[in-house]
Order: sequence, then structure tokens, then C-alpha cells
Amino acid sequence: MVTETYHNGQKKEEGGILNDRKEGNWAWWYASGQKRGEAIYSNGKKNGSAAYWFKNGNLDRKGEFRKDRLHHEWTFWYPSSEKRSIATYLRGQFHGPYGRWYENGQQEMEGQYHRGERTGEWSWWYELGQLRSRGFYKRGKRTGKWTFWDTKGKITQEMNFNSSG
Repeated sequence: MVTETYHNGQKKEEGGILNDRKEGNWAWWYASGQKRGEAIYSNGKKNGSAAYWFKNGNLDRKGEFRKDRLHHEWTFWYPSSEKRSIATYLRGQFHGPYGRWYENGQQEMEGQYHRGERTGEWSWWYELGQLRSRGFYKRGKRTGKWTFWDTKGKITQEMNFNSSG
């Protein structure tokens, strides 16, 4: 077990070492003593569940690593504890459902990724909840009909996109 401390004596980081590489559970703290993060290492790389906190003690992000890359579902929060986003990853790339929220709790956007590229239907909302725009992606490019609304719900624009260029 290796432990490093701040000048004030508070723990800074602590975890296991095997063959000169991080191994097992590791944790980090702010100088105040508030936990900053925790992750599992295997052969020197983050591999398993991980969580990180803001200085105020609220959760910042939580998810899983595989070979040092974000993997599976990750949830991110604002310092106020409101959910900021939920993203799904595959070996460090966006892959699967994605959603993002304003700090007031209203959803800002949602859609899907496939191997790092937007795909399928995507929607965006204004901060007070009115639909802002909706359209489709194919292989990361806009395609088909896209509709845009103002904050009163009136259509302001409709556009057609060709996914080949």
C-alpha cells in the first residue's frame, strides 16, 4: 500500500502497487480531506468502477473504465448535484444512448451514438422545456428532414439534408 500526503498531513492518494504499477483500489483526496476520487486498477490501468467528487462533496461523475478508457454507462453531475449527462461508451468512444440536461433539470438533448458517431433521431430542447430542434443522423451526418422551433413552439425552419455530403 502506497500513501502520499499533503503538507497539512491529509491523505492525497492511496493505493496498491504490484510490479511497479498501480493495482487494486486507489483513492484520491483534496487537501481539505474531502474524497476526490476512487478507481480500480489492473496492471497499471484503470479497469473497473470509478467515481469522482467535487470539492463540495457532491458527486461529479461515476462509471466504469476498461483498459484506461471510459466504458459502459457514465453519469455526470453539476456541482449542485443536478444530473448533467448520461453517456454510454465502448472502449472510450460514445456508443449507445446519450442525454444531457440543463442545471435546472430540464433535458437539453438526447440521441444515440454508434462507434463515436451520432445516429438515428436526435432532439434538443430550450432551457424552459420547449422543443428546439429534431432530426436524424446517419454515420455522424445530418440526414433527412430537420425541424426547428422557437421558444413559443412555432416552426421557424425546416431543412432537408443529404447524408452523403
